[in-house]
Amino acid sequence: VTAKTLAQQEEQLKKMETISALQETVRMLNTEKDKLEQEMQQAQTKVKKLQSDISPLHQSLSLLSEKNGSMQADKRILEEDLKRWKAKTQQLLSQQKDGDVEERQKLSTEREAQQRRITQLAEETAKLKTELA
Repeated sequence: VTAKTLAQQEEQLKKMETISALQETVRMLNTEKDKLEQEMQQAQTKVKKLQSDISPLHQSLSLLSEKNGSMQADKRILEEDLKRWKAKTQQLLSQQKDGDVEERQKLSTEREAQQRRITQLAEETAKLKTELA
């Protein structure tokens, strides 16, 4: 066996060791790949479930958002109505107060006129009694 043959055998032995190491690495990588594919499948299944769980929530959110918008509009309308009613109430109260003052003044003037009339009639009655006596 020559040195050349020994070198070739040694080179072949190194190649076989390298091939063996590469085969082991390929097996480990395939195992890791299978594990990652399984995890990816589980993650995809979980994502699909979460998407199906979230879909009704999106619909509910959409409906509630619509309802909220409608209720906000109703609230604004009611607030405007309230402002108008408050203004109308204030106006009516002012009119009533003004009317009461005017009415009292009118009644007071009328009362004074009636008092003068009563005094005048009392004087005339006394005068007539005096004339008759």
